[in-house]
Amino acid sequence: MTYYAINGSPRKTHNTATILNKALEGVKAADPQAQTELIHLYSHDFSGCVSCFECKRLGGKSYGKCAVRDGLTPILERLADADGIIFGSPVYFHSITGKMRMFFERLLFQYFVYDADYSALSPKRMPTAFVYTMNVPYQVMLESHYTESFQSMESFIQRVFSKPEPLYVNDTYQFSDYSKYKADRFSETDKARHREQQFPIDCQKAFELGKALVKRNGQKSPLRFAHASSPCGKAASVHSAGPKAASTRNAHASANLSSRNFTASLLVQITDMPSPSSFAASSGV
Repeated sequence: MTYYAINGSPRKTHNTATILNKALEGVKAADPQAQTELIHLYSHDFSGCVSCFECKRLGGKSYGKCAVRDGLTPILERLADADGIIFGSPVYFHSITGKMRMFFERLLFQYFVYDADYSALSPKRMPTAFVYTMNVPYQVMLESHYTESFQSMESFIQRVFSKPEPLYVNDTYQFSDYSKYKADRFSETDKARHREQQFPIDCQKAFELGKALVKRNGQKSPLRFAHASSPCGKAASVHSAGPKAASTRNAHASANLSSRNFTASLLVQITDMPSPSSFAASSGV
């Protein structure tokens, strides 16, 4: 069994990558024999769809697969044999990064069929998940309808593979040193505190997400989350951040279940930025 995490962030060693790595650790915990790989999209030179439509040409040699040959080609070939994929992207202008969008154009469109049912030529159905990282607080995300904007791409992923389990990541710590940037609308102290208290919990949830992804392959059941053993270098459990954090998590979960009607969802709060120095030493971010 082979599982991939796709990093749609230009940063290779910060929070999005850290969370995706923790998810892959969860995969290995659930299936020690599983093969895992983290792919950094910004390390590869490729374009989005070029509208050649060779993937739709009847009798063509590229029917059902992307005909464009560039840095994404070997990645698409590997993903065709995947047993599960975890996508991760920072949120830019209420959406995923441009690189991630180009990736999805190539990954998904090759499998779409222009028939009456809009069927798909998927090599296999597999469990998926999606981590969204953003600077805005959770409530602002809901009020500004971020989750609705995410649903469009999620529906295409569901059509090809499966409905992705979302991880929403809010109120994030953006800069390693706020004094170097014009960002006085934010409180660095509050951001750092949120990061210090929440990130170990986020890592644990990512770990459990990876474990649950493996279970979905065998059970085809909704994701369920328990405890992880070592979230991002800190010995913290889901219940270790105190009543206030537990209350916040419960409120987030309740709101998300109501708005998205998912049977199970994961609400994570991170950013794709460096952590405060006190945490960086322990997490390796």
